[in-house]
Amino acid sequence: MPPGLKWLNELTPGEDFVHKWPTGNLAQYTQVQDGRISLLTSEFPVKVGRASRYDRGRLTVFFNTVAIAEFIETIDGQHWASLIKPDGKKVLQPGQTIPALYRRAEVEPYREITDYKRWSRGTGMGIPKGMAVVIPMDDYRSAVHHASARWLGKRGHTK
Repeated sequence: MPPGLKWLNELTPGEDFVHKWPTGNLAQYTQVQDGRISLLTSEFPVKVGRASRYDRGRLTVFFNTVAIAEFIETIDGQHWASLIKPDGKKVLQPGQTIPALYRRAEVEPYREITDYKRWSRGTGMGIPKGMAVVIPMDDYRSAVHHASARWLGKRGHTK
């Protein structure tokens, strides 16, 4: 759990919802979990839900109604993977020091764990080369921890 994060309400089943992305695309989220957290001095309602895009499962974490982190289904169909961005922007590259928060987590190259060749037609174009945290499909709590680390990183609180 990132420093500065407190759970105010644990995750509980929520209602399915539709999210409109800035591109205008709509995504239907199911298997939703709702909660409430505090990060530093800010409080947020949290929603975590599953969707599908480009024939791949997605798990997205929202604070208020803003998407903070997105996970993609891994090759084995049993896990989610999301890029690690220690400062909330730049992707952790292979060979760089893994941040303390992720040292006990499963961390894998994003391209390998998500089988980029299958969905980029083998070119790898547009698929990040960075490292990803890998979590089990039902571990929504860790997904919120990862999103919290991104939120904190963007605000200069990296650990």
